[in-house]
Amino acid sequence: MSTAADRNLWGVTFADDGDTFYATAASGSRTWLVRGSMSARTMTAIHDTAECPSLSPDETRVAYKKDVGDGVPDWRIAVLDLASDVETVLPEERSVDNQVAWLDDGTLLYGLPREGAAGDTDVWSIPADGSGGPELYLEHAWSPSIVRG
Repeated sequence: MSTAADRNLWGVTFADDGDTFYATAASGSRTWLVRGSMSARTMTAIHDTAECPSLSPDETRVAYKKDVGDGVPDWRIAVLDLASDVETVLPEERSVDNQVAWLDDGTLLYGLPREGAAGDTDVWSIPADGSGGPELYLEHAWSPSIVRG
């Protein structure tokens, strides 16, 4: 068995069971969404072309950024249903090169540079099922993080 010398892992998101995690795995110019087990010390690729995953609060879906560019990075938000393996690319046309966060089971948050204002950013929301477009959520903010109790 050989292992690629250029492997890399990042963007880890954990399930509530304390054992299961999802992450980005990369080797060469390819990326995969992997599901891992801490106790078994294993990872399995479950989808390709996915980076910076975020597990939904109900743990049924994973949101991530997906490069749809042809040679030039062009990031879109996608959501993978873990039971059906169906991917939904959301209707955000701007390139989202940032980790997304789940506000709740139906809404994603993400940061984008503000157009025409160098150095300023805003947080946007979008329905996770693809049923609606982006809406401004919080002005002058970046990289949302949700704390659950």
